[in-house]
Formats: sequence, C-alpha cells, structure tokens
Amino acid sequence: MLNVLYIAPYKYLAPRNGGQYCQFYTHQALGEKVNLFVAGVKSNEYMEGNHFESIQVFSDSKYRYMNPFYYFKLKKIIKEKNIQVLIIEHPYMAWLAYLITIFTSLTWIIRSENVEYLRFKSMNKWWWTMLKVYETWAHKKADFVWCITQEDKQQIQHDIKNSSTVLLDFPYCTTLNEMPNDKEICRKNLCNELNIAEDATIMLFNGSLNYQPNRIGLDAILNDMNPVLLNENLNYKIIICGSNLPNEYNELKEFANKNIIYKGFVDDISIYFKGADIFLNPVIGGGGIKTKLVEALAFNTTSISSEDGAVGLYTFTTGNKLHLIKDLDWKAFTLKIIDLIKHPIKENIPTKYYEYYSWTENVSKLLSAIKIKQ
Repeated sequence: MLNVLYIAPYKYLAPRNGGQYCQFYTHQALGEKVNLFVAGVKSNEYMEGNHFESIQVFSDSKYRYMNPFYYFKLKKIIKEKNIQVLIIEHPYMAWLAYLITIFTSLTWIIRSENVEYLRFKSMNKWWWTMLKVYETWAHKKADFVWCITQEDKQQIQHDIKNSSTVLLDFPYCTTLNEMPNDKEICRKNLCNELNIAEDATIMLFNGSLNYQPNRIGLDAILNDMNPVLLNENLNYKIIICGSNLPNEYNELKEFANKNIIYKGFVDDISIYFKGADIFLNPVIGGGGIKTKLVEALAFNTTSISSEDGAVGLYTFTTGNKLHLIKDLDWKAFTLKIIDLIKHPIKENIPTKYYEYYSWTENVSKLLSAIKIKQ
C-alpha cells in the first residue's frame, strides 16, 4: 500500500463549509486506499473515525506559507513514514513541495480545487496576475495535477502547454451511493420545526455568508427574486442556512414576514437538503465546483443555478433535476422558480450521477493512473 503525505496548511477539521468538507472527504476517500498522513495546522480539531493520520505541523500564523524551516519537519515525516507520494492542495505550498522533491524521489501531485488565480480575478483582486505566474509555474513543476472540473482542466492545459505534467480528473464527489429514502420524513420534520404549511414549496439557499460569491446570490434572492415571488401570491418559504452572515444583514429580521426563514449555521445540513423542494444556487464567481450543488443533487433535490455556479456539473449526469440560468439574469431565475413551484419535477436524479461523482470510483481511477518514481 502506498504511503502518502498530504500537505493541508489550513484549518479544516472539523469541517464547517464546502471547501473544508471537500478537503475532509478527499482525505477520507484516499485514506481507504493508501496509508495517508496529513500535515495540517495546530488548530485542527480531533475527530474520531478518520481514515488518515492528522499530524500537526504548521502554525496558524499567516507566515506559515513562507517559512522554510517546515522543510525539515516534513523531511523527518517523509523518512519516518517511508513516504512515496507528496500531495499539496492549491499551489500555495508549491515552493516547499518543489524544494522537497529536489532532494527526494517523491512523486509530486497538486490537487486543484479550482484555478486559484481565476477565482481571485472573479473577485476583482488586483494581484491575480502575480498568482497566475506562480500557479502556472507550480503546475508545470508537478508530476500530476488533479483537476476538479473539465473547465479547470482545459484552462490549466492551456496555461502549461508543452509541459510534461499529467492532468487527471478528480471531481468533488458525494458520499451517497443512491437516492435517500427519507426525503418525505425530513420534509415533514422541517415543516413542523419551522411552522411551514405542508403544501408550501420549501426552497433552500446555503453557503458561507461572508463569502462574496455567496453574498451575491443571497442579495439576489432577497432583493431581486423574493419581491417578485411575493407579488405572485405563491405558497412558499425560502430557508437561508450558513455561517458568518455579516452584521449589516441583522440576521435577516426585516425579511421574517416576507417568507424568508434565517437559520444560520446548522449542524446537519443534510436534513435541509432532503427536506427542500428546490435548491437555489444563484452564485457568481469564486471558481471551481460548488460542493453544495453537488450535495443538493445527490439528495435528489431539484436545483436552479446560475451557469457560473454550476461549473463541474454536467447535464448527462443530472437529467432534469438541474436547471441552468444565465449569469446575473435574475428575472429568468425568478421565472424558473415560479415555473417549478407551479410544475414540480417528479423524476429522480439519474443513477449515472452517483457513478460519475463517486469517491470510491474516482480515487481508484486516480491511483491506477499515477506512476511512482523509483
């Protein structure tokens, strides 16, 4: 069995948002196939049932990304654990990984959750061009890059043309192997808990609410869509879940009598995914696949998304459960909501979805594709 060291230099245990869950599930899936050791930060919390060994290596200081002394700590782990493969998440520790591979025969892999420079370009960060240079250099130096979407893979291929780096597909996956059988139970529980009429259409929006792409979606729901829905005199409720809502939103109290229910962070979001009739994903920017949309569809919940928010989701897997709207066309988005309230989708998510977004299948494909240096 392979011995793998995964550098994850930021807090993700216990996971609370999409990016952290993406990291956690990746490690869980890999840890079932290899001996996985994760070099993380000291603020990671202890969790039972992990399929990997979490080693506290990095401090939580922002300077950890440029501290050369971590080289010696990691070299010690590599020797003690007989590491054969080195993986990093994102390009930020690429300089350190490159330094390690100069003096070892490790196979070096970068897992790209998204093309980072494009993510920051979409958020209007002025320094995105400098990140592009560094990220492109990192991708050229690595032996493999695992790409989370076909769109990212095409962009990276364009950026590193004539490089020997091998690009492989590794989408964000779902832990579900089939449709849940307790959707109706969860829906009734939500209705009872939140005092929602059972014949109302329940819609859900979820995400880290201090993250700019998610706030764009939240603002569109509150200010562009919901006023139109109210005028249509429809029977519906929109549940807003997520952490870190900025103070200026005042916990959405002014919308409490406008069919908006604010729940904030919830311990088990799966209940809401299963209980909702429609998942709303009017997210713009941020790059990469939106993990919450992957999960919503896995729970067989009809979803409406902006095109940008649905990157990495493909219609041959989603059937008629995913409805795409042009970016920023909130009128069309609202009309689609009205249409689905009046004409609910009865069909289920195709079984192909669970095959394409399977952790087990994708990890097995990856491990069979990589070549270990001798």
